[in-house]
Parts: sequence; structure tokens; C-alpha cells
Amino acid sequence: MHAKNFSQNKKLNLISFSFYGPALLVYILFTILPACFSFYYSLTDWNGISKEYNIVGIQNYIDIFTGERFLNAVKNTTIITIANVAIVNICAIFLAIALDNLRRAKSFYRSVFFTPQVLSPIIVSYMWSYMMSYSSGIINNILDFLKLGNLKQDWLGDPKVVMYSLIFILIWQGLGFYMVIYLANLQTIPNELIEACKIDGAGRVSQFKNLILPLLAPGVTTCVVLGTIMSVNTFDQIQALTGGGPGFRTETIVVSMVYEATRASRQGVASSQAVVLFIATAIVSLVMTKYLRKREVEY
Repeated sequence: MHAKNFSQNKKLNLISFSFYGPALLVYILFTILPACFSFYYSLTDWNGISKEYNIVGIQNYIDIFTGERFLNAVKNTTIITIANVAIVNICAIFLAIALDNLRRAKSFYRSVFFTPQVLSPIIVSYMWSYMMSYSSGIINNILDFLKLGNLKQDWLGDPKVVMYSLIFILIWQGLGFYMVIYLANLQTIPNELIEACKIDGAGRVSQFKNLILPLLAPGVTTCVVLGTIMSVNTFDQIQALTGGGPGFRTETIVVSMVYEATRASRQGVASSQAVVLFIATAIVSLVMTKYLRKREVEY
């Protein structure tokens, strides 16, 4: 009897492995192994091409943490991440509530706001690059038409405004993604609770503060953690819009890492930056997840 059960369990395990095995193999080959190699090469002076390299230990880590350029990249990454995550989540919550209360054309407006998310980041970047052009961009042309030429800016070339422009574009493209998550979360809130609040005399602000926002806690956790991870790893838009410039005003860790690996031919330094980024992202994500999950329980 035991032998028969063992045979059946083994067969079930083989069948199960046939489903998740290929995905597991792909994950190991393209995620786990590259991560291990990256950590190893971060301890070398490999240039990314030559077969010869030397073990330098933690020297690469010392160099990046004592270099102004990497620290500037850390600062820019932090600014972009905090601003993007905070603003896009606040806007997405209110947008989701507004669309959820619509009586007509809900699907149409959802599609409109979600469309930027399905567009290629490169397409979005070149579109906004053209619109924000100082001489021929539609934004400055509209300002001229409205007799507001004094408000014209070199939106992607002026160090004083380029960060705001970049954050705006990231929010514009990602807003629909977070909106959909919050919309799905809103569907789980029973109408009976909302009706009970109305009967008790609670206004819209009171309903949002005491009922809707606490029940949106699971969506907040998901959106904040995902937003942080995606913001930290943003590359396509920054590279296409500014290339990290003007100067190094918008250079992030990922942009710096790609520069070191390709143009500077310092794969060891790039790998050390990748390791630092991975560890920092993992720690921040775990801490935020633990804190936000605790808030869900309290609610």
C-alpha cells in the first residue's frame, strides 16, 4: 500500500515538475546565475571584454562610495523614486475613486488612462521629447499662443526644471497601471458599508478617511512596493529623454551602471553598483512590505 502511494506521489511530482520545471530553469539561467556572476565580477577589475582580470576585493565598492558621481546617482534615484511613488499613488487613488463613481463610459475612461502604460517607454520618451522641445515643442508653442512666452522653458535641458519634467513623464505613463489596481481593490468594498456610512451622516471626506482608505490598504501595499522597485530600475525613459543630463542632473544608479559597463568598460565597477542596488532595493522593499502589511492588520 505504501509502495503504491509512493509511486503515485512520485508520478504527481513528475507531472508537477513538467509544468513549473521549464519556468524554474529559465529563472535560474537568466536571474540567479547572472546575479551570482555579477557579485563575483564586482570583486574584479574586469573590463567586460578581456579574458584576463584580477581580483581586487572590495576596492570597487570603496571607489563607488567615495566617488561623487555615484553618490549623486544615489541622490537622483532617491528623489525620483520618492516623488514618483508618492505622487502617482495619491493621484491613482483619487482617479480610481472618480472613475468608480462614474455612471457612464467607465470602460472608455479606464482605457484612456491605461493606454500610456501599454506604450513602449521609448515611444513615450520620444513623444514627450518632441513636445518639450524649446524651439518647436507644442508646449512652448501653446505658451506663445496664450501670450505666456515668459513661462517657456527648456524642459529637458535646464538643470532647474529637468527633474520635474522627468518625474511628470514617469507619472503620466504609470498612472493608469496603479489606477487599475486601486479600481480592482475598490470592487471588493461592499456597497452595504458605504450605504451604512451615508445613513450615519458621514460625508465624502469622512467616508474616504474612515472607510475607503483603510480598505484600500492591500492595494496601497502592492502599488507602493511595485512602484518603488520599478522607479529605482527606471532606465529607458531617462536614457531616451536626457541620457542622465544635463550634466549629471538626472543620472540614476541604473544609468551610471550602464555607462560604466559599456562606455567606460569597467564591468567590475558596474557589477558592484548592481549589487548595491539589488541589496538596497531588497531591504527597502522588505521593510516597506512588513510595515504596510502590519498597517493592513491594524485596519
